[in-house]
Amino acid sequence: MTVHTNNSDYELRAEEVMRKSGVDAIALMLFDQRSSNHPIQMIKTWGIPGSISARYVDGICRSDPLLPHASSSEKAMLLSTRVGAKPKSDFSQPVPDLHYHRMLETAGYVETAACSYQVSRHIYAVVGLLLNRSQGRRSGILIDVALPSLEDWLILVTGDIRESAVRNVYFPKEESGPANCDEMPGLTRREEQVVAELQKGLGNKQIADRLSLSRYTVENHLRRIYQKFDVHNRTALMAKLGAGLAIN
Repeated sequence: MTVHTNNSDYELRAEEVMRKSGVDAIALMLFDQRSSNHPIQMIKTWGIPGSISARYVDGICRSDPLLPHASSSEKAMLLSTRVGAKPKSDFSQPVPDLHYHRMLETAGYVETAACSYQVSRHIYAVVGLLLNRSQGRRSGILIDVALPSLEDWLILVTGDIRESAVRNVYFPKEESGPANCDEMPGLTRREEQVVAELQKGLGNKQIADRLSLSRYTVENHLRRIYQKFDVHNRTALMAKLGAGLAIN
């Protein structure tokens, strides 16, 4: 299912949130509470290295204490934490956050925050914000200043997803089917294999295991594939291929 959005609008909203909050990196994603293997679908990132994003999606996300792991009402829900500290939360966190904090600290981040909005019973749209050590201020992330913009953005994303879900159920003929390798000129045989595994919803580690490659090699293949399709992440690639849930 492809979710149709105004990409320029998302870009403007990301810039607005970054400016108001003072952060230098943002991730827009979907979180499925029921999924234990691949709970995160990354929609788009701004200022986050691809290696960090890939590690997060491939497993670190499961120890992210800022995701809405517990049930919540349909409203914008905000959590924030200093890297290495316990998160401020209004519900208990069921997962350890050691791996999450260790990854962010190693990457140079000093504070992170997340704002979540319920899309359906178990799926949430989430905006994650990261403050780098080089950009860190005494005041930290100005989350209160950015909150109205965050809420508006997440409400827009939620509306896009719900509308697309209805269209795909009741107007399926308007959607194109998944692309196959014969329709992807310019890819090497190995790149075609990587794309085929991506269409199954596998992460970098799983692809590396199935194709007997290192994760570094898989990431290199992905970078070349993104360049050939003129996209910046796997979600945008899936949208172009007409496979999977995607927003671009």
